[in-house]
Amino acid sequence: MNKFLVIILTFLSVNSFLIAEDVILLAAKVKIDAYSPKGMKYLGKFADLKEIMKPTCMTVSKDGKLIVAGTALPQVTDKNIIIKLNTDGTMDKVLFKNTSNNNPIDLPKSIVELDDGSLVLFDSGKKNIYKFSPDGDFLGEFISDGADKAELSRVTSIFKYNSNVVVAASDPNYKLVEYDNNGDFFTNLTDGNEYIRNPFHVSKTKNGYIMVALALVTIDGVESQYSTLLELDNELVLVKKLISDNDIKKNTLIRPRFALKNEETGEYLIIDEGRNRQSTTSYDDNLELFTSDGRYQKSLGTYEDTFLRHILFFEGSTKNWK
Repeated sequence: MNKFLVIILTFLSVNSFLIAEDVILLAAKVKIDAYSPKGMKYLGKFADLKEIMKPTCMTVSKDGKLIVAGTALPQVTDKNIIIKLNTDGTMDKVLFKNTSNNNPIDLPKSIVELDDGSLVLFDSGKKNIYKFSPDGDFLGEFISDGADKAELSRVTSIFKYNSNVVVAASDPNYKLVEYDNNGDFFTNLTDGNEYIRNPFHVSKTKNGYIMVALALVTIDGVESQYSTLLELDNELVLVKKLISDNDIKKNTLIRPRFALKNEETGEYLIIDEGRNRQSTTSYDDNLELFTSDGRYQKSLGTYEDTFLRHILFFEGSTKNWK
């Protein structure tokens, strides 16, 4: 009997391992879509959130599950703001929701998990950065009173850097500011980063970071404002400009909101909030694919404006695609 039980458990374990795969997740409308990193083939819906929330940002928890933040649905009683999903896209639990008497969160833009499991969220609606306990308790403002900080109205995103939190902003004096887990000022990373003009978002890669920036770039000896993508090393020092000069001059990117490096292919996926390539009047969101050497390859799809907000490389999905 014990041997038979061991065989069954081994069979289940092996099969669970076999269906685990890396996927690229895209937060769109009231769902999360999934793509295969190889060839960017659409796999289907990873999670249907039409009765739960509108997802606007995501992060991977220490336990391998997916933390999703978003805005509440007006027609649903439960005003969910932060939820956790299992690796197969099913609901694990609600971490935080607005109530009829307490609505501290408006529009989550980016969220990170600290080493102790607590969460830090940038709310672009309220123009503030908030902290939550590992269980989802609202703890108030993250940055300590009196700490050096960027003007909150100019903050664009937050990201985790080593064990700390970095706030990115268009503030000329505080473009990249690092804080410890208590929200105390750690260092101003802006110094020595003169090439960063208006950082819009930062996402981590295995060998460093990539930054979507509305940067002043020099082309043919002329400095002009274009949308481009920069790669920084682990010390946040510029490695290279990732978009080719020709594509910059063609205005390939209109308003990049987020970028992700496909760790399997080396390609770059960029959410571009700008006009449709087939129309000069449409301002839909496009998911753009760039080659590993920074050349525009193709548009993977157009989504209705205001609905395409975040993209994430998710390791170990156990979704059974239908």
